[in-house]
Amino acid sequence: MTLCIAAACREEDSKEPRIVACTDARAETGFAGGDVAFKYEWLARPSWQALMSGEVSKAEQMAATFRTLLRPSDLDMDSIFDKLNEASNAHKMLLCDQTVRRRLGISFKRFLEKGEHELTVEVRNRMLYELEEIDFGCTLLTYGFVKGIDFPYIFTIDGSGEVTHRQNFAAIGSGGMVAESVLYQRMN
Repeated sequence: MTLCIAAACREEDSKEPRIVACTDARAETGFAGGDVAFKYEWLARPSWQALMSGEVSKAEQMAATFRTLLRPSDLDMDSIFDKLNEASNAHKMLLCDQTVRRRLGISFKRFLEKGEHELTVEVRNRMLYELEEIDFGCTLLTYGFVKGIDFPYIFTIDGSGEVTHRQNFAAIGSGGMVAESVLYQRMN
C-alpha cells in the first residue's frame, strides 16, 4: 500500500497558515517492491510542491512538465486552477506525441495534419483509440500558497489529467481512500 497526504492547518500559537505533508517511500514493479522511492517534487519554487503516487518516473516526468509552465508570480486565486489545468493539458499533449512517435514514427502534429492521407483508416482509428485511453500512470497531490490568500490551496491531478481542488486535505495512493475516510471522520 502507498500513501501521500497533505493537510492545511494553522500553527497553534501564531495562527500562521501551514501545510502538513507526508508520504511513504514505497515503489513497486510487477514483480518486486521496496521502500526506496523519493515521492516529492517542486512544481513552482518556492511555494508549490507535489507528492506523487503511481509510477515514480512518470510522476517525475509530469512534474517536469508542470515546472516548465508554472511560475509562482503567475499563481493567484483567480488563475491557479486554470494554470494547473493548462499544465495538465500540456502533459497530455506530450504523452500523445510520445505515443504517436513510438507507435508510428511520426509526430502527433503530423498525425493530425497528414494522417488522413498517409495512414489507413484502421491505423488512424486504432491510434485515436489509444490516444483517447492515455493515462498518466501517476497521480499528483500538489499544494501551496497563492498571493493574497492566507490559507493553502490543495489540488489532486489524477491519471486522466483531471485537476480537482480539495478542501483542507487530500490523500492519494492505494491507501488514499482509507486515509480520506479517516480524515473526514476526524473533521466532525
